[in-house]
Amino acid sequence: MRELPHNVATHQSTECRLDGHLIMACGPYGFQGASQIMCNALWLFAALGAETVYVGHHVPFAFEHFGARGVKICVAPPVRSAAIGQGAAVASHDVLSVPVIGECIAREIMNRSTPGKKIVIWGHYLLPYGAAAASVPKLLPQSVVRPQLWLTPTGSDIWEIGPQLARTTEMLLSGPEVSRLITYTHQFADEIRAQFPTVQEIECILPCLDLHRFSPPTEWDPVPRRLALGISPDSFVITSHSNMRPVKRPEDVIAIADTCAKLCERPVTLVMIGPRTETQRGRCANLTVVETGVLPDVVPYLHISDAELNCSTHDSFNLSLAEAMACGVPCVSTDVVGISKEIGASGGGHLFSPTEPLGEDHSAVNFLLGLARSNKKRRDIGCKGSLHIREILSPEAIGKHYRSLLE
Repeated sequence: MRELPHNVATHQSTECRLDGHLIMACGPYGFQGASQIMCNALWLFAALGAETVYVGHHVPFAFEHFGARGVKICVAPPVRSAAIGQGAAVASHDVLSVPVIGECIAREIMNRSTPGKKIVIWGHYLLPYGAAAASVPKLLPQSVVRPQLWLTPTGSDIWEIGPQLARTTEMLLSGPEVSRLITYTHQFADEIRAQFPTVQEIECILPCLDLHRFSPPTEWDPVPRRLALGISPDSFVITSHSNMRPVKRPEDVIAIADTCAKLCERPVTLVMIGPRTETQRGRCANLTVVETGVLPDVVPYLHISDAELNCSTHDSFNLSLAEAMACGVPCVSTDVVGISKEIGASGGGHLFSPTEPLGEDHSAVNFLLGLARSNKKRRDIGCKGSLHIREILSPEAIGKHYRSLLE
């Protein structure tokens, strides 16, 4: 495990600190997306002085690899019973996630509650974690100060799980016991309201980034770093880091990169960071494809990248693009992701429609070829994106938004 500096400068003024607050959070524990955004927010709360606790069945990927950094981790023990298992009354321990996590949060609150302490229960990803968080107030004795309940829908819990469990999802989104409903962008908030009209007011707060970690390289010569990673120094390097689910359209990423390689005067290397997929490499006559698998730290690859390519057909935000922009990498992406507004506003890349026909005249191909022909253009665009992201996603800026919700 590599310990990193805190997200938030330690010289924050005392009026910005959150001493006397207890933040009890639950949410996904994977390597990307909602889990990473949650961990970034919890690091922020801990750095601001709040007692911050994560409760779940596993240690989140980000905490495991980059340290808890002030966040206390409570691993909820599974229920033991002969009635649990294949062929038994209860199929698996996972079925009991909601009551197990809810009980564990309630127990931790009772152990940590003191007079005057302000308590927030925060569920990231509605089902099962939001449901677990929503169960906690009913489990607490009257002697415990009434907590605030925050819920954060993130993406697939609305688009895929929501329609299948519509009444439960609507109950969580519109329940009067929910103090704050928080999500990442106004675009995603509008999509939630369109699908669930009775939803209460939604607070929109962008994710924050660890800008100590995600920052441009100190010098722009990528040759030594490329050689260390086994990548040709003279290549035009395109990166794509994601969970590689079908909504990310990894096959379109490969098709655009392969077309670029066909037309480019330089060799082109596509670095795919995430779960390995069937990439149809045999169809890539001109393109070198490097599949790294899941990596704890993507920064070394972003520091040798000439462009980040994303072909998602839907995304509530897309943290991968924000990470690439922060590192000074031009981003080429579909215009449907939550961060697309920021790419356009900063001039930090190029946006295209996910329905644009693939081929040699694709606008993403033309933009990538322009970057390949001019290192100055690539650096200028990358710098614009980095400056913009470092302004709007800094822990200081996002911390002010969260602080206002607690007042």
